Amino acid sequence: MLHVATPTMKQFFEIKKKYKDGIVLFQLGDFYELFYEDAQIASKILNIVLTKKSFTKVGVDVPFAGIPCHSLNSHLHKILKAGHKVILVNQLENTVNPLTKTIKRGVVRVITPGTVIEDEILSNSNNFISCISPGKENYGVCFLDISTGESFTTEFVTKEELQAELRKYNPREVVLPENYVENELVMILKKNFLLSFHSDMDFHILKATDTLKEQFKLHTLEGINLQGKTSAVSACGAIMSYISKMQNTNIKHVKMPKVYNNNLFLEMNDSTIKNLEIIHNLNDRKETNTLFSVLNKTNTPMGYRLLKSRLLKPSIYIKEINKKLDAVDELTKKELALTEIQDSLKKVFDIERLISRINMNTSNPRELLNLQGSLEIVPLIKSILLQTESVFLAKIKDMPDTRAVTKIINDAIIDDPSAKVEDGGFIREGYDEDVDLFRSLSIDTKRVINELEDSERRLTGISVLKIRYNRVFGYFIEVPKKKIHLVPSRYKKKQSLTNCERYTVDELDSLAEKISVAQDNLLKKEKELFEQIVHELQTYTKEIQSVAENLALLDMLSSFAFVSKRYNYVKPIMKEGSYNLILKNSRHPIIERDTDFIPNDVKMTKSNRVMVITGPNMAGKTCFMRQVALNILMAQIGCFVPASYAEIGIVDKIFCRTGASDDISSGNSTFMVEMFETSQILHKATDKSFIILDEIGRGTSTFDGISIAWSVAEYIAKKLQSKTMFATHYHILNKLQDSVDGVKNYNISVQERSDNIIFLRRILEGGTDKSYGVHVAKLAGMPSDIITKSKEIQFRLENDDKIAEKIIVETRSSFERDDIRLDVEKVQRLIKTTQLTLDREHSEQVK
Repeated sequence: MLHVATPTMKQFFEIKKKYKDGIVLFQLGDFYELFYEDAQIASKILNIVLTKKSFTKVGVDVPFAGIPCHSLNSHLHKILKAGHKVILVNQLENTVNPLTKTIKRGVVRVITPGTVIEDEILSNSNNFISCISPGKENYGVCFLDISTGESFTTEFVTKEELQAELRKYNPREVVLPENYVENELVMILKKNFLLSFHSDMDFHILKATDTLKEQFKLHTLEGINLQGKTSAVSACGAIMSYISKMQNTNIKHVKMPKVYNNNLFLEMNDSTIKNLEIIHNLNDRKETNTLFSVLNKTNTPMGYRLLKSRLLKPSIYIKEINKKLDAVDELTKKELALTEIQDSLKKVFDIERLISRINMNTSNPRELLNLQGSLEIVPLIKSILLQTESVFLAKIKDMPDTRAVTKIINDAIIDDPSAKVEDGGFIREGYDEDVDLFRSLSIDTKRVINELEDSERRLTGISVLKIRYNRVFGYFIEVPKKKIHLVPSRYKKKQSLTNCERYTVDELDSLAEKISVAQDNLLKKEKELFEQIVHELQTYTKEIQSVAENLALLDMLSSFAFVSKRYNYVKPIMKEGSYNLILKNSRHPIIERDTDFIPNDVKMTKSNRVMVITGPNMAGKTCFMRQVALNILMAQIGCFVPASYAEIGIVDKIFCRTGASDDISSGNSTFMVEMFETSQILHKATDKSFIILDEIGRGTSTFDGISIAWSVAEYIAKKLQSKTMFATHYHILNKLQDSVDGVKNYNISVQERSDNIIFLRRILEGGTDKSYGVHVAKLAGMPSDIITKSKEIQFRLENDDKIAEKIIVETRSSFERDDIRLDVEKVQRLIKTTQLTLDREHSEQVK
């Protein structure tokens, strides 16, 4: 990089030397300019012209590009999306310093994908940044959304658990210690996340502890449950230091990190969240046609984020769940109150982000007015809630009184202010004597300008003469070309254009100076007052954040009530210590929105805990199993469920293994992925878990597959005793019902007509020995010759196959012996035993 020795470029180089890993946006007047490599990179990302410009008397040209200051956010979004940091350098003064011969500039913010606070760039979803602190025995991780102030932390023992949590929250940026640049963990994470590295010193436990104490004004960390959690403390302290450095301002709005443990929530792994289509659909990974899209009738960004968060972490505490269900029940019955609440919430802006921007000194007058309007809705909502009785609604009813905040804003800010402080004119008349004086002077001088224009028209006889203004030339007299012969000699030329000439006179220069001084004083005073107002509002941060939290909860509960009423959901009965899962006329909440849906009943008890479900493809086995899982999830977030009756015992984990694909990057086949996911389930599931297993063992040979499927089903039924739906085409598994307590057979009914089948979508008791694969192939349009040949082969194989008539006796006693510990390793041994039996049966058939 060639150093061009002009004062302005010296400023640029000094800044660039400190921030080598980011793109510097360097303000020059009304533009942000980019130089050298920054210009080359940005021109491609932003699709703007890359040119060259000389910044030296000797004519050295440098790569150069620029964007208007007023369009910063739209360009900023593209640069951040491309994975780059942005160093924002602003002009801190408007006049040139005679000593340095340049305008004072400085770094006002370092913007990274995880530290964005601009509403124009952010969606309604959380914008998390996470920090990982690798300890000796675990990994501390802190998630933080600087735009809302939300933060929470925990510790994980394994890298796999850590990665799963990161994928769940999908942070835009992950911060790690500098000494981890070449670490194995980094190699893994950089495939899916944007990584940043921060000073090792800020991760040190003593420094991190001091940072947290200073940030939250604490004497000890015991009050926030971080005592002894060294890795979590390290991560929390480091993320606070990192963000403070990036933003170059205080982050007082950030809430104390909530310490959480996944054991406190209904646990779902990546595969389950994906297969149940909770947040993103399987087709294009968007939010349409998902459980979130069905339940999301929220009216505020806060409610939107809360709903998404609760769907990923449903409660396992029956008292909390029932309180939410009672609130939803009351709102469904009081339709007028529900309508009034939802109409009121439609007028509420994103309070969480508004108060965050106020605390970070990046707000503007219009945002203050939006905050005022949002908080003025609170008394109305409180009055509506007076007619409610449930515990959760009573809690919301007691949210803080923020009338002092609305008064501060209403007294100071006009009803329709600009979105930019620099535009001025936003302070209400009568609020400040100096502002009123400067404004009157400014208005008066403008009146004099108009009088001067009339006077010059009379004196020169040029009726089309106009006095205009622009930022470059200030005030000037504009005369059309055809009238310049009438211009008097006292006129001094300023600029020549194609159609006109521009002039000035002494009287105009004098007035322009007075106007400039008055306007400068007015704007300076308004900015000063705005800073004072913002500072005063910052003192109400906790109260405003509390209001935002309560409105978010009300918004979510109102959304549940609206959906439950509209789609005919029922309030589930949640019983303490109950094992049972009983659903009558259960439906799939997503699929029923787009098609006529056939409901089904479900009854799972201790004596009916493993459902072996057989039947053809396309008949609805997977849909049926998923809808049951979604009914459980909906109940445990406090929503009614799509059924005519529901009785649900608390579930601690949901596992949904309904498909897999090759993991080429890790060298794992489809079958290996299937076995890995199944293994994880067998290690983690409890008798309070709900498991969906779809076609276990289909990725390998028939004997291998049957051996594995049989052993897994029997292991779950006898050892884990989890409520399980086990869909399979291995009809021999119907024999499990005869030999294993708790296993029941079910099938998806079909109706055969001639050579065709009709899917009835009904779940019936009893197994089936038909999969109708050839029929499904025919429906798919297979050539008739193939269908005919397939039927012939199928007929011969079924007549020769005697395996289905024999029970695998060798596996029975093995599970029942008390002297052998029943675990996953034993399942593996039983798989081998079962496979040997099947191989022997096959040999006998061949003979």
